[in-house]
Amino acid sequence: MSDIIRRQDAIEAVASADETDGTVKVFTGRQVNGILSALPSAEAVEGWIPVSERLPDVGKDVLLQFRDNQCVGNRCPDYDDNGWVINSGGNWMTPILDGDEEPIAWMPLPKPYKVESEE
Repeated sequence: MSDIIRRQDAIEAVASADETDGTVKVFTGRQVNGILSALPSAEAVEGWIPVSERLPDVGKDVLLQFRDNQCVGNRCPDYDDNGWVINSGGNWMTPILDGDEEPIAWMPLPKPYKVESEE
């Protein structure tokens, strides 16, 4: 298996496969591989993802879509219920407070531009 899957999806998939009577269940490598292979690839995610459908990982910067604008932000573990914060530049993060407009969708950030060196 060479593709990337979300860690939380993997944990939940294996945990849900362990439907026992409270005893510890041991999986073979083949069983775990089968469980994980059934998960969608994280790399397959393209475009906007509605927050009502799925949330980004906590602490991972993503592009946020609001009703009328976009910005970079993340779900911050330092705030109650992993509230949203907006990247205000440098190391400054501004929390989205109760009553503020919440993001409606998000998407992963593209890979950073890499300047080719001139030699």
